[in-house]
Amino acid sequence: ANDALAGFIQAETLSPVLIILDLMMPLYGSGFEVLKKLRSNKSLAEVPVIIMTGLPPKKAESLVPPGDPHVRMMYKPPDWKLLMGTIRELIRLRLAAQKAGGVR
Repeated sequence: ANDALAGFIQAETLSPVLIILDLMMPLYGSGFEVLKKLRSNKSLAEVPVIIMTGLPPKKAESLVPPGDPHVRMMYKPPDWKLLMGTIRELIRLRLAAQKAGGVR
């Protein structure tokens, strides 16, 4: 999506298995606001999210609620091998939870 609002609308419409979210997005507040909105939406609350940011680590981490097991933070420029490994891990966990009947 080109902006935060469009991204949230797409998430509601598409029911994604995983979301990659930038903290610094135009419109609809920041990526942090989108994450809060995702977590308050029953059908999207447990969708894994990879947060990509160019912010300094301490600043970025202060914007994300601690303790969310479905969120991973990555910094720009991304380490592509690490990003792909994280995507595989989160999708595997998500699909295992769906298979066990604990997640939509």
